[in-house]
Amino acid sequence: MGRAARVVGFRTFRRAGLASSVLAVAASWLAPVRPALAEWRVETTIAPPPVLRPRIPAARPPRIELPPAEEAPDAAAAERPAEDGDPEEADRDEGTPAQASASDAERDAETLPEPQGPQDGIIVVGEPTAARDGVWDPRADARLAQDTAAFRDPPAGYNPYLFTIEPEPLADRRIAQLFHLEPSEARGVRIGSFVLFPEAQLGGIATDNIFRDGTRRGDGALEVGASARLVSDWRAHAVELRASGLTSFYGEHPTEDDLSYALEARGRLDLTKRTNIEALVSHQGDKDKRGLLDSPGAAAARGDVATDRLAAALNHRFNRLSLQLRGSLTDIDFAPVASTGGGIISNAERSTTQREVAVRASWALTGTTEIFAEAAANDREFEVAPADGILRSSTGERYRLGVAFGPASNILRGEISAGWGRQLPRDGRLGDIDGLIVDASLAWRASALTTFLLTIRSDFTDTTTSGSAGALSRLAGLEVRHAFRRHLVGTAGIKYTLNPYDGVSIDERDLTAELGLDYYVGRYAVLYARYQHTDFASTAPGSDYSLDIVRAGVRVRQ
Repeated sequence: MGRAARVVGFRTFRRAGLASSVLAVAASWLAPVRPALAEWRVETTIAPPPVLRPRIPAARPPRIELPPAEEAPDAAAAERPAEDGDPEEADRDEGTPAQASASDAERDAETLPEPQGPQDGIIVVGEPTAARDGVWDPRADARLAQDTAAFRDPPAGYNPYLFTIEPEPLADRRIAQLFHLEPSEARGVRIGSFVLFPEAQLGGIATDNIFRDGTRRGDGALEVGASARLVSDWRAHAVELRASGLTSFYGEHPTEDDLSYALEARGRLDLTKRTNIEALVSHQGDKDKRGLLDSPGAAAARGDVATDRLAAALNHRFNRLSLQLRGSLTDIDFAPVASTGGGIISNAERSTTQREVAVRASWALTGTTEIFAEAAANDREFEVAPADGILRSSTGERYRLGVAFGPASNILRGEISAGWGRQLPRDGRLGDIDGLIVDASLAWRASALTTFLLTIRSDFTDTTTSGSAGALSRLAGLEVRHAFRRHLVGTAGIKYTLNPYDGVSIDERDLTAELGLDYYVGRYAVLYARYQHTDFASTAPGSDYSLDIVRAGVRVRQ
């Protein structure tokens, strides 16, 4: 009986020793492995994080602080096999974690993850917490997700290759494209390697002062328009053809009908990756505008005005430095018009030809921002002198410094500059006109739902008024466009123009405010409504007037 007990005890001791060896080897292999933690980044206003559990499911003995052997005599006895020879008790002893040595327990404890404390601005937690009821989050957008998603940057449907021929930076059309803030743009019709963008407009117009004078006679009209753009889709070079027209039919005063059209061709020749040549040629027909200082007040009808223009630019980039040399030729012709007294008003003294050349140097500060300096000169030719017998031909110069924001930017596009300019009449009987000039065309996308457009212009205008060569005209305007819903976009704007004429005591002030609303019926149709109010004031007797115009209609496009 005693020998049998000793045999059983010896076998049990061998099993326990083998198990301890296996656990020690396994612990040494698993010691370098540290469990991965799943982390979420949430706001620091949540409750303290819970302690994470290791992802590895393997069970390990906890760290045990063992007392000295002399203070715990029972500990040594617990490591020996049972003396009663019970097999079940021996099997339980084989799986008892207490049989692991203290050194093994310390190595296993090193593999356990330690609790993560709070970090600056970030807390590691086991799962995200929901917002607390009754607590308002000022950063949350109350709009529907589909409403804001339609106006994400870049704009929906933005095709950068569609507006790539822009020889004049201040007249870059990509600035207005960023401002327009449409939930979707027309896709066009592909014709080979070209894309055609057709559009048609049908609406009505009502005004309370059709002649822009103190009589304030109103009228209404049907307004019809159409346009088409054909744009190339090439990797190199570019071509764009455009045609547009707009006409109106007034019910009571057909002499005030609008009839305007424009034909334009643009091209870009890419000589190298850093050098290109841009050019445009255009012809535009329009009607003369009532209420201007040089407009014939005795005209029985609005006369025709034809404008022909040719412009070209050579662009080259030296790393951060860019140079542009551009020039233009503009011819404006005012057609004769019948007088209310039965005669003919020639309007020849208003026709002019202008030649202009400019050079610009730009230095890129970042990928979308650059500073520039520009110098320009012009020459204006008049063939016929007005009633005072003094020909209005002149030469001018402009110098500007400014900042430009690249057309690829989805936040800010355009430029703003300041400088000095003057216009010198060739006839010494007229005085020079000079002064500070400020120019800007800047679109800012303040958010996914709101954009702003800043427009500032300084120009030297001519006049046929006796004793004056013209005025340094200044215009400042600000427009805002906001998406109330995905398909409902509103517009508001204000514009102020000042014309102080040199040599005479005539000052003109024009204040115009406008409100608009566009409703996008899908991608291909837009319902629009516009209201415009104008207050015109002049020191010239009998020239003041106010004007209200309402427009509404539908535009369809492809």
